[in-house]
Amino acid sequence: MARTSLGTTLSVTIALAALGLGAGGFVASAQDAVSEPIHPGKKEQDPLVQLVKSLSAEQKSKLIESIKAWKELTPEVQQALRAREKMLRKSLAEEIEAALANTSPTQEQREFFAKRYREERRKIDQSLRTELEARRKVALEEVVAQLKATLEIR
Repeated sequence: MARTSLGTTLSVTIALAALGLGAGGFVASAQDAVSEPIHPGKKEQDPLVQLVKSLSAEQKSKLIESIKAWKELTPEVQQALRAREKMLRKSLAEEIEAALANTSPTQEQREFFAKRYREERRKIDQSLRTELEARRKVALEEVVAQLKATLEIR
């Protein structure tokens, strides 16, 4: 299979991000990653392909669905999402720099810190989203019950 366009590469990156995985700027299509190696007999060297191959069947399915959804977006929406992702990455980099302010870590320590910060931040954000959704559900059930009682709807 031939390599695909930048749009597919970006969609793989976004889909991996949605799965909580980083693509690290590597280029590969999902079809390349879940099918046979590009060069039969040669050990696959592309880290993104190896990463996608290591996904569970459920994660691969989710990745493919995310790519399909990305392809269905208009170019304007895709551009808006790219801009949002760029802004979020910049903001995260600034948070990491602020956290390391007034310290003098080595480059290796800085990279390790940044990686762990992103991992822990992702976990916290997911936990908060889950908690918020649960609280929203309870609150909306109360609102619905109140509205039905007020309007005498059965």
